[in-house]
Amino acid sequence: MKTVQEKTACRFKALLVLLLLFSPIVGSAQPDYRSESDADKGYWKIQTDYGTRNTVIRFFNARHEPVYQETLRGQYVKLTKRNMRLFDEMLDRVVNNHLLASQVRSSNLLISNEPGLSKTSQVYAYEETPSMVPEFNAKFLVNPMVNSYGKLRINYVNPDRKQVIIELSNASTDLIHYRELNRQPGYNRYFDVTQLISGKYRLQLKGPDETINYWLTIDKPHQRYELKAEK
Repeated sequence: MKTVQEKTACRFKALLVLLLLFSPIVGSAQPDYRSESDADKGYWKIQTDYGTRNTVIRFFNARHEPVYQETLRGQYVKLTKRNMRLFDEMLDRVVNNHLLASQVRSSNLLISNEPGLSKTSQVYAYEETPSMVPEFNAKFLVNPMVNSYGKLRINYVNPDRKQVIIELSNASTDLIHYRELNRQPGYNRYFDVTQLISGKYRLQLKGPDETINYWLTIDKPHQRYELKAEK
């Protein structure tokens, strides 16, 4: 039985096949192309590798982080005005999570901590779906993001299946709102953080060889949700 993520990928591939014009790779195929960056949406990029005879289409958010990619084997994309417009529309869907938002069920989830850790508060999470591991990733890669509706997505690839610890805590009180240990090669889960009060929260992902920290800022009066990597 296919997972939600696999079904989504199939639908996305179907969109590419039905809406875009593909041609076999030839010597005169177009060079690599990157769309103009949008401060709110991000951009998309097409790269054709004549060595492997593949074309890779990547979508990036406004923070230049990859959010989706698709590989076309033995083909390239004709960059007509129509196709470029369709890619812009797909970028909007991917960045704003429209590909999955209408297909996942939600449930209340309470995660228990290990002894010695501070108590947890309840976190509202969407159903988990395995994340596809991009073909060109050979190490631990993290790609969390939050949208304007307060939906936090935690996404990473972990090819070596080493332990990853995911933790979301209040920066002021150290109250842990969510904690999970996982060894999946790919992970993708959505969290509804609208029930958290305004303030600053630390999102920490402890991978096999490094710990990556993000700061989640919630400003409810202005309906603002922002996620930034700790420098």
